Amino acid sequence: MRALREQPWGPSVIAIRIDYPDDPEAAEREAVFAERPKYNVVFTGRNPPPPPDPASRLRTELAVERRRLEQFEAAVPVSPTHLRLIERGIRAKRAKIAKLTEEVRAVEAPPARTAEPDPGPPRPVPRRSP
Repeated sequence: MRALREQPWGPSVIAIRIDYPDDPEAAEREAVFAERPKYNVVFTGRNPPPPPDPASRLRTELAVERRRLEQFEAAVPVSPTHLRLIERGIRAKRAKIAKLTEEVRAVEAPPARTAEPDPGPPRPVPRRSP
């Protein structure tokens, strides 16, 4: 049950229906392996928690990448090969951070307006009388 509590949705679980009476750990493994609760997990609410909005997910991923970049920058190389690997990791993390920053801006930015205003409904053409 410890692995289930470590999941992001773990605190909102109040019970687990055991579909495997002889092996309760199998039910937990199945729920944890899916990364999202399946039919055998009961939540405190009526519905499972909604997935995070795209901007929130990207900001979380950006924070993780920044933390990993700090770890790379703080690493002490033990050999020239290790130094090259650290430098490559730093370059990759900086590129990933730049990409994620642009994605967050794109998601959070309001939709661009077009230069031409909407002409509205078409006007009827006046008819000439003979």
